[in-house]
Amino acid sequence: MINEPKVLIQEVEAQRQKLSLINQAVERATSQFRLGSHPDITEPVAALRAFAESLGAHMRFNGTDGKKQAIISQLKAHIEQQAEQLLRAAAITPQGNANELKLILQKIDEGRSDITITDFGQLTQLANSKLNQSIQAIQLSIGQKIKQNIALFFSFIVLQITLMILIFWFFNRQLSRVADAYERLSSGDVYAILPKPDRPDQIGRITRSIQFYQQALVAASNTRDRLKILLEKNRTEVFARKKLEQQQITAMSVFEHIQEAVIVTDAEGRVETANPAALVLLNTQMQVLATTHLLERLLNTTSEVLKPIWE
Repeated sequence: MINEPKVLIQEVEAQRQKLSLINQAVERATSQFRLGSHPDITEPVAALRAFAESLGAHMRFNGTDGKKQAIISQLKAHIEQQAEQLLRAAAITPQGNANELKLILQKIDEGRSDITITDFGQLTQLANSKLNQSIQAIQLSIGQKIKQNIALFFSFIVLQITLMILIFWFFNRQLSRVADAYERLSSGDVYAILPKPDRPDQIGRITRSIQFYQQALVAASNTRDRLKILLEKNRTEVFARKKLEQQQITAMSVFEHIQEAVIVTDAEGRVETANPAALVLLNTQMQVLATTHLLERLLNTTSEVLKPIWE
């Protein structure tokens, strides 16, 4: 896009230099004009006309450009006018008026100056204008691309932030479930369900750690339940033993205060206890009475003789 105006500028400068060489030949030819002479201007005139014909082929844009074509047409007309004036000057030189010849040569010089400065200046200005337009178009395109890239960048940032928020929400939700399960464990619910302990990520590791803690709590809870059962059983036994001891104390108190003689033996006739009335009746002590069988003591005979009686 920017190459086309640059090429035109280069072509304008090349054609300007080419015309400058032709103008030098024209100046050499006009410097020899003298009244009464017959100057040969065939070569300069041919060069001017050939140059005019070649302008349209050497300086053109891709496509049509009315302003450029108008300037080139004007330039060609001025060059043709230069050739015509040169022919006219050559025609009046042999027998013409000196003032008329001078006027024609002056017009040739002025026309040459106008062509070099004005016509080629307009072409150069047009090419520079096209170049500036191309640069502005490129700048506009670059600006639009920059805006598009900025929009894409911010869209990407927004998308990344959205994804991060979603990821954070997802992991926060998972962590909240793990935290809820841990709170239930801490409050005593040892059978709380843990969310996905087989996950391969960090949440899974945390869940497995809590699961190990849960298993320890379950084992401790089971041990506590067994201990409670044992303690309850022991408490019941202690209560029963205390009750029995209390009954025994009560029975012994009653037993000791009975006025009649009472002797208690086991199934084999060995004396286990006796009240004071019985000890007085038998005229003995409890330690002595407990060493013999009751029938042996009452019958005053040996256990071998009496053994068949109680067996």
